[in-house]
Amino acid sequence: MPYTIVIDAGHGGSDPGAVYEGRREKDDNLSLAIAVGELLSRQGVSVIYTRTTDVYQTPFEKAQMANQADADFFISFHRNSSEEPNQYTGVETLVYDNSGIKQTMAENIKAYRNNKGLNQYEFAEKLGISPQAVSKWECGQSCPSIENLCMISEIFGISIDTLLSGSGDSEKMMIGIDGGGTKTEFVLFSESGRVLNRIVLGGSNPNTVGMENAINILQLGIDTLLRIKGKISGIFVGAAGLDSGNNTSKIKKMLKEKYPKVKIRCENDVFNVIACGKNLDQCVAAICGTGMIVYANRNGNLKHFGGRGYLLDKGGSGFHIGRDAICAAQDARDGTGKHTILTDLVEDKIGNTVWESIQDIYSKNQSYIASFTPCVFLAYENGDKIAEQILKNNAVCVAELINFAVDHCDVGKYVVASGGILKQKPAFRVMLKEMLHPDIILDVPDYPPIYGACIMCCIMCGIDTKQVEEHFMMSYDSCQ
Repeated sequence: MPYTIVIDAGHGGSDPGAVYEGRREKDDNLSLAIAVGELLSRQGVSVIYTRTTDVYQTPFEKAQMANQADADFFISFHRNSSEEPNQYTGVETLVYDNSGIKQTMAENIKAYRNNKGLNQYEFAEKLGISPQAVSKWECGQSCPSIENLCMISEIFGISIDTLLSGSGDSEKMMIGIDGGGTKTEFVLFSESGRVLNRIVLGGSNPNTVGMENAINILQLGIDTLLRIKGKISGIFVGAAGLDSGNNTSKIKKMLKEKYPKVKIRCENDVFNVIACGKNLDQCVAAICGTGMIVYANRNGNLKHFGGRGYLLDKGGSGFHIGRDAICAAQDARDGTGKHTILTDLVEDKIGNTVWESIQDIYSKNQSYIASFTPCVFLAYENGDKIAEQILKNNAVCVAELINFAVDHCDVGKYVVASGGILKQKPAFRVMLKEMLHPDIILDVPDYPPIYGACIMCCIMCGIDTKQVEEHFMMSYDSCQ
């Protein structure tokens, strides 16, 4: 039986990947992916491409394509970058390790099948699938769908939780949720810190997607996880926009009506960030992603600074850095600014000059403008003074708010920070640190915000967080 291989050309569309002297990683990836796919097709391999044109797809969308195709392998092509030209040659291959929850499930399916006295063909017939699919499950090459998991649990006479972990129903199970304007992450986890499942859906900020859409996303994610584990102790929702108007009360009321026996708490997503830090009682929390906001936290009582949105904030966000980059490129063309590396990177990403693309730019959303942020960092790394000034100007905006919060809110000098600009860009962190008061401690934890949501859920349910702190990340990484 021929293999089915999904071939992914990394990046694409608004995401160029690495860029050097006008050469874009996304283009190289696409050319290589198609060339390799053609060679495999000639060998009788069934090839499916995630993309054959210059389009952007989320990792979730790519995973869905592979799962729906029941593929044997998923191969993603990328081209590494280096600060030193011509420093490296050759090919690097990274292979997914079959471990964690996936491997546990594979072993459990095989063991329970054998206990029932069923061979793979007999088991497959009961499920209405091919024996090859069963074989893939049992060697960890693929995972059953939720529908198949339900059927398997009925055949074996066990819960899906037992199938996934072998722990039975003795542990309390909870759901942590981290919601933003573009995506919402849901995690089903146990009090021992094991992540049983993780899903990512669309945005749930009611201010950007609307209340109805936000509620639908939350319900869909929770219901999907409840199909795996029907009884849970608590749900913590940390989502952007819940500190506006009566958004919190509306969402909590809806959730309580649908899940009346479950403890539920709904808060702004800053609590997820705070819980990733070292002081839940008092601290300053700074979030610098597409948007930017600073909070002073004293025993759960929040005072915010900034966070007015892209039109009214002074700077410090991915949007503002991207906007400043576009403006700098146009200044260079007008003659009021200097033509630098940044000019070329911005125009290369646009595919034209700013002025000739102005109508298209205005039709885009905030995330598109923020997508120019990597251009600024790349230019800065190559000695571009315009890019350096853009980063410094935006760092000043963040530093001023943090310093003010520390000086006026009596919440101590510990600052926990999150968001792509701070977590992924060390240069910006260095600049920010230099602008803060010398005695301020800036902490950028490695944990994702969803970890903080799970910590908050444990606290709500009266469960010691120690096990989650020790074991969460290992099982979370295996669910990526």
